[in-house]
Amino acid sequence: MNLASYRPSNGLVTFLCFLLGANALLRLVGAGAAWLDIEMLGKYTSFEQISEAEFITAGLRALLVLALSSLVFILTAIVFCVWVVRAAKNARALGAQGMTVSPGWCAGWFFVPIASLFMPFKGVCEIYKASEPAVPPANPEGWKGVPVPALLGAWWAFWIIGLVVNNASIGFGSGNSIDTLIASSWISMGGQTVSMLGAFAALGVVRLIHDRQQHRAHALSQNPALAQAGSGASSFLPHAPAA
Repeated sequence: MNLASYRPSNGLVTFLCFLLGANALLRLVGAGAAWLDIEMLGKYTSFEQISEAEFITAGLRALLVLALSSLVFILTAIVFCVWVVRAAKNARALGAQGMTVSPGWCAGWFFVPIASLFMPFKGVCEIYKASEPAVPPANPEGWKGVPVPALLGAWWAFWIIGLVVNNASIGFGSGNSIDTLIASSWISMGGQTVSMLGAFAALGVVRLIHDRQQHRAHALSQNPALAQAGSGASSFLPHAPAA
């Protein structure tokens, strides 16, 4: 354990949560835009006249939503990677041993085909468990028995489903028929909704891990005897308040 290497992440977490909230908002806007496209295309199938202005407005709306969503998503991905690396390092600084996913690979696995479907989740689960305030410093691998809350599973499920559905909507959108475009818009609306829920779940995961690490760091700093590796201290640290 090396408390001196623990780095508080208050500012980083605040910024990341803001970005995740912005992602959720833009996904909601994207779902609304898809619904407007469905209504416009529905007019065409009902043989109602669609003005050129409506087509232009729909195109500009789609481009604006795509540009803003992509920009915020990329920025969020970068900040999330910075945060997850720091959180993994902090878990080790707070005494956890035996973690199998290195800090760098907690972020790196997101960019490896196939492995990106499960390894990042494993890394975040390890960080969550290793940040457990109730595990005594004298048992540095005691975190392995800590259960993972449903929130982490929900976050990862929303993330994977959102990727699949949004990619499917792009494939459908390449068709030329009105029915195909309508189907693409429905799929896009579903994908945007799932991604919005995923952004909210990710925000909860970030806050939960951050609060656990803060609580453990505070408890150890208030009781230096507990922080001494191999001190034989066996009493558990107090549990963190419920999120």
